[in-house]
Amino acid sequence: MLQYESLKHVIQYMSIGSRTNLRRRCPSLRVTESLFPLRINHLEFSENSITINQAKYYFCTVFCLEDPHRKIDYTEIMWDLNDRYAVEIRAISPGDLLLKIAGLIRVDMPCSIEQMECRKKYIKLTLSTKYVKYLEDTSIRKCLKTVAEKFLGGKKDSIKVDKLVVSMRHGGIRLPENLKLHVGHLKIYDPIHLTTISSILDPKSLDSIDLIATPDDPVFQHDLTKTAKILKFHASTSERSWLDTLLNLDNDQIQIDSNKPILNAEDTVTLVENWVNSDRKAGSSLHMITNEGIMREVCDLLENRIVAGSAALQRSIGFLDHIIIPMGKCLELTLDRAPSDRINKTYTFTIKVL
Repeated sequence: MLQYESLKHVIQYMSIGSRTNLRRRCPSLRVTESLFPLRINHLEFSENSITINQAKYYFCTVFCLEDPHRKIDYTEIMWDLNDRYAVEIRAISPGDLLLKIAGLIRVDMPCSIEQMECRKKYIKLTLSTKYVKYLEDTSIRKCLKTVAEKFLGGKKDSIKVDKLVVSMRHGGIRLPENLKLHVGHLKIYDPIHLTTISSILDPKSLDSIDLIATPDDPVFQHDLTKTAKILKFHASTSERSWLDTLLNLDNDQIQIDSNKPILNAEDTVTLVENWVNSDRKAGSSLHMITNEGIMREVCDLLENRIVAGSAALQRSIGFLDHIIIPMGKCLELTLDRAPSDRINKTYTFTIKVL
């Protein structure tokens, strides 16, 4: 029998699947196994599925006339249906997180109610597109709950997750009770869910957060957003100015993705001046999209601050793919573009504290 210290090292380096099998096959080791932190590289919750590392468990409802293992004669339905064939999404159990309820849900039934009553209902499990199994006398939510409890339940300490992705926009996330996650990187598709998701997170663990937002979005006032070292967000198209929002961001690294520039030349200069006069620590940076026309105007407006001289930079913009704009000893601006961006005349504009 392995001594405690030896067993500790063995368990810590086991994959999540091996640890789950250990708990199932060796009941006497369940308590011991639960004492050691579990680590997951990738955890994702999306519509009808949960992904743990490389394994994706996807569930849907099917109604079959014949054994589905022998003959495929069904249409997949993404929802749980009750006895009256109505969508059932509000059912929750202890540990679950309920996101916003979808409005009107349209379900394309494969046939009439009379024909449905002649068919047998199954829950179809697809594991990473390779393994398929049909389950009887259950529901999608029960299956998702079982998977979550199997892999995430019964842990004494927080589970370490390198990257957590929440891509679903409504419904419920099925989870075991008292779950706590120590997450390094969080990506969330709908920022309105951040408060709900934060209830299972260790706020001190988050290094980066990735989301979609609009100007003055309340998500920028959330503690997790404000304290994350790296803030990444896709700037949704809006008629409102982004300047005030950007001026109030204090994250060490800010990475903004957008389909077109979100600041004009004057607002860009205001942002640069704000960084010049700030007490941000060395290494802090902000990245966003701009274009040649805006940057020529920026160089004119910043002429007295640019060490290299505005005229020389004006000649470089549009011709060089990498341009450094010195702003004294404490700050520099850079322009970078890939060959594919030459047609659109766009650059990635970076403000960096030296």
